[in-house]
Amino acid sequence: MLDIIMYHYIRNNEEFSYDCYARRKDEFISQIDLFKKDSEIINPYDLEKLKFYSSNKNERGFLLTFDDGYKDHLFCSEYLSQNNLSGAFFAPIKAIEGELLDVNAIHILLGTRGVDKEKILNDITTHCRTNSIKLSNKKRSIYIDEYIKIFEHNKNHWDISINQIIKKILQRDIINAQDRKELCELIFKKYTQINPYEAANNLYLSKSEMIKMKAQGMFFGSHGLNHLWLGYLNKKDQFNEIKKSFDYLLVNNFINNDDPLIMCYPFGSYSKDTLSILINLNITFSLTTNVGSASITNEFSLHELSRWDTNHCWNNEFRKPTLPFI
Repeated sequence: MLDIIMYHYIRNNEEFSYDCYARRKDEFISQIDLFKKDSEIINPYDLEKLKFYSSNKNERGFLLTFDDGYKDHLFCSEYLSQNNLSGAFFAPIKAIEGELLDVNAIHILLGTRGVDKEKILNDITTHCRTNSIKLSNKKRSIYIDEYIKIFEHNKNHWDISINQIIKKILQRDIINAQDRKELCELIFKKYTQINPYEAANNLYLSKSEMIKMKAQGMFFGSHGLNHLWLGYLNKKDQFNEIKKSFDYLLVNNFINNDDPLIMCYPFGSYSKDTLSILINLNITFSLTTNVGSASITNEFSLHELSRWDTNHCWNNEFRKPTLPFI
């Protein structure tokens, strides 16, 4: 079987000014050591082994994947290289170019210690109401008060939901992209006082760092231009997000002409249009956030490969790594 493991932040939170859901560095090392001991960690360039493990239930192979292009991944690259291992890394192009993505602005905003999330949501609600901003919910166009009521329906889970509602409003559900971006920037500036360009420089890999990682044997694939929910875009916009991101990686020599072309869906979002585009562009395979072992059964399944989150490979009670489980 092929177990594809998904990582995002790899860091010790106490070393930063804000908290995020992260795998600690020593935990990452212990997971890799377990995977290496239990079976084979596959090089992303080795398509034959990827196909072998994805169609063989009696043999287990691991593929390590790292989303979003964080500087945290320099540590991972160095550790993997020291152990003659490789992983697949997916950095959105705008992040490489030094723009703070909305998704990470929101991570910093919600992770800032002592921030009042109820106040943030009230400010978001007031702004949307004052400016008659429309949001999408189950393919309906609605205003903010109705949108909020849907989430408030289950009061028992409000403390959990408040993070999710802020994320969904600022990342996805405000219909007009410019309205969404402007509101995210406004809230981020008010509650963090952080310069977004400085935050991006501290958070994301630079081109020179990516070149260093490639020299260490690491693989790079596409995570889109802007880290958008592809499944919510029309076909033309999806094509631009996918095609231009691969063009950038090729022009900047992060991918060679004979390398596999791997797509990693931002937020795990895709549609039938996405699959059609990928097949027409001859993309080798694509990664989802669907949970489980990956298998290849047909042309479309190449672009719907499941992954395990790092948390599916960790026992919190005993603070030790495990093999993937739900």
